[in-house]
Amino acid sequence: MKYVSTRGAAAGSSFREALFSGYAVDGGLFMPEEVPRVSADTLRQWRALSYPQLVQNICSLYISPDEIPVQELGALIERALSRFAHSEVVTFKRLRDGLNVLELFHGPTMAFKDLAMCCLAQFILYFLQKEDKHVTIVVGTSGDTGGSAIASLRGAKRADVVVLLPAGRCSRVQELHMTTAMEENVHVFTVEGSSDDLDEPIRRLFADSEFSSRHGVISINSINWGRVLVQVAHHFYAYFRCTDGGGGGGGAEVEEEEMPTVEVVVPTGAAGNAAAGCVARRMGLPIRLLCAVNQNDVVHRALRSGDFSVDGAVKPSLASAIDIQVPYNMERVFHLCSDADTALVRDVMTRFYESGQANLPATLQTRTGSALRRPRPPSSRRWLSASAFASRSTPRSQRCAASPSAASPCAAATTGTRCSATQWHASPAGARRPPPKRNVDARTTARTTARTAARTTARTTARSARKLRLATYGAEEVFSMHTCTAVISVC
Repeated sequence: MKYVSTRGAAAGSSFREALFSGYAVDGGLFMPEEVPRVSADTLRQWRALSYPQLVQNICSLYISPDEIPVQELGALIERALSRFAHSEVVTFKRLRDGLNVLELFHGPTMAFKDLAMCCLAQFILYFLQKEDKHVTIVVGTSGDTGGSAIASLRGAKRADVVVLLPAGRCSRVQELHMTTAMEENVHVFTVEGSSDDLDEPIRRLFADSEFSSRHGVISINSINWGRVLVQVAHHFYAYFRCTDGGGGGGGAEVEEEEMPTVEVVVPTGAAGNAAAGCVARRMGLPIRLLCAVNQNDVVHRALRSGDFSVDGAVKPSLASAIDIQVPYNMERVFHLCSDADTALVRDVMTRFYESGQANLPATLQTRTGSALRRPRPPSSRRWLSASAFASRSTPRSQRCAASPSAASPCAAATTGTRCSATQWHASPAGARRPPPKRNVDARTTARTTARTAARTTARTTARSARKLRLATYGAEEVFSMHTCTAVISVC
């Protein structure tokens, strides 16, 4: 497998060159020259694999055995994932109504980035040991990346890690992951501004390939293809567990034409996981991707209207890891969706980096929208999906206790009369029959009013919190019930 820049240069680069270069010489990001198509037979074989085995099989398609032999590749991946708290590394949970969650938080720092970062660190250390070299790794973080990089490389003799974190922008736990590391090869600095602000000087640093090569400076942010490569496995593993019928391996074999489509919801910051999902789609995995964003919604606007632009300063949120206005991995998405039209990608990304704004050509917007599902416009958002409660077609007040699962009310409910199994039923119009009036004093009335006000305040607060968590996406978008759904969780 050889690699090429998304902007056309560096054709024929090796995996090792892509791993240690970060940006290509023309400022683009490395992508495989060809994305291998996976056959139905291979998919059936992969279905029964554990997560580490699946990572090894996918990586072996993109890493030549001349660079890392297959047996050594498997050993590196096993070593990388051995520190995870769960024996399966990644766990899959089934919820109701076709909703599933892939848990990616069992790593050393409880961030989903541990999965790819641990493997990437082992790949880098393998080449450094083989070549007897030392590198300095520069990491810019919005919260999770720095701690994950430190956990993966702390104590390594052939690599120093320099982490830059935006002051006051990371959570307390994220800061402690970074600032409490005492190893001699770890160096942590706070900087003013947001993570996007510190990404710019880092990008200029790696754009000077002669300087970074001379001083052995590399990046393990998701501009590095190694990160995206390992994340491709998330989508395959989610798909297999979601469609095997039992939440584990060894599910029933299905023909390629019978494989159902799974909708995968991906929290999106720099869009590395979204790019990995697009690679998985190109490999033949039948998934539909949905990018979940917060107030920093550049991806949302690009898909909705073709407006690929920075919307002012980064807006802080509770999800600091996706507080990003410059989703640099969208360059990889554009490369895939344009069928490797390097001139188009170069034009779009040059305008974006120079002016902070680029309008996507109609064809590119359409193709990108088909790969990354476009969210509903704000006017049509609903915070609860009607389909989520389809099994509750009968109002709760009309349910008979003797037959609580009945799809239609019992005879007593339709007439508004008493039922032997319940105190009373709703009237035909759906309104509850009021209880008999009784005399109450002023004190009782005041207590009742206070309790009602407290309940109303609590419900309003809960609704506001729910809206804050869902941000620009309504629950009907995130919890889609009409297809089998897997949510890739990062919390």
